[in-house]
Amino acid sequence: MFNFLRNERRYMLLAVGFFTRIPVPVFGDFHPDDLNRSAKYFPLVGIFVGMIGAGAFVLASKVLPHSIAVLISMAMTIYITGGFHEDGLADS
Repeated sequence: MFNFLRNERRYMLLAVGFFTRIPVPVFGDFHPDDLNRSAKYFPLVGIFVGMIGAGAFVLASKVLPHSIAVLISMAMTIYITGGFHEDGLADS
């Protein structure tokens, strides 16, 4: 059971490290199949990034106009992800 939980933690951190710039531990024994196994955590990472953007919007909109709050929210998600989605859009 402990081994299962350790592996799941590893897969979750791998998903966070793949989609964001948030520092995670480096796994020296990485195998390409580990990224496939971490795919189940991709939506969770998306929710986390979305919550950061929503939180930035809510806080900024309390003191700034909504148009500026939207820009701050977008900047925050771009900063957290390193522009991952924007790069994908530009590639297409």
